[in-house]
Amino acid sequence: MTTTHPASVLTEAILQGCKERAPGYDRDNTFFDEDFKQLKEVGYLLSAVPKELGG
Repeated sequence: MTTTHPASVLTEAILQGCKERAPGYDRDNTFFDEDFKQLKEVGYLLSAVPKELGG
């Protein structure tokens, strides 16, 4: 089975955006909607799923 390495989809821009938004999520005690959406779009959430199974 072949999987995608998580680091291969996490660009500097994505990580920087998450870092910048994190204090607001903590302060407001809210879910990280924007970060979650972006991680889903780039395939990060499927990185542990074998490619044969849709990852």
